[in-house]
Amino acid sequence: MVEAHARNVQAHEEKTGVLDGTVGLAKSGIATDDKKEKEEGEKMETDEPAKKPDDAAVEHAAKVAVSENVQAAAAAALAAAAVKAKHLATIEERRIKSLVAQLVETQMKKLEMKLRHFDELEQIMDKEREAVSFSFF
Repeated sequence: MVEAHARNVQAHEEKTGVLDGTVGLAKSGIATDDKKEKEEGEKMETDEPAKKPDDAAVEHAAKVAVSENVQAAAAAALAAAAVKAKHLATIEERRIKSLVAQLVETQMKKLEMKLRHFDELEQIMDKEREAVSFSFF
């Protein structure tokens, strides 16, 4: 019932641009305060403000404030997540560079070992060639 009244007030505000909490009270089924109408005829000067903000206006302002707080918190969380993601990406990039360097070093060592092995095989082949050439002559 209160939500229906809030929707009526919001629709009226969107149409007219004026926020009036008494709009559609009879339609929404919320009891109106007839005493206010009787008292308005006998006004006296006082130090208090003439009108207090409507409950709907206060509720709307509270919702706007909460919405702004949620948006600010979401923005802060996104910013923190972005900073963390950038930091993790930097760490990952450094780790990948390190691993690539280790891989290149390992491959170079393997190639050096193969070259040494081929040198040894070449020396063995030279010795056998010399042995064969001495045996025929």
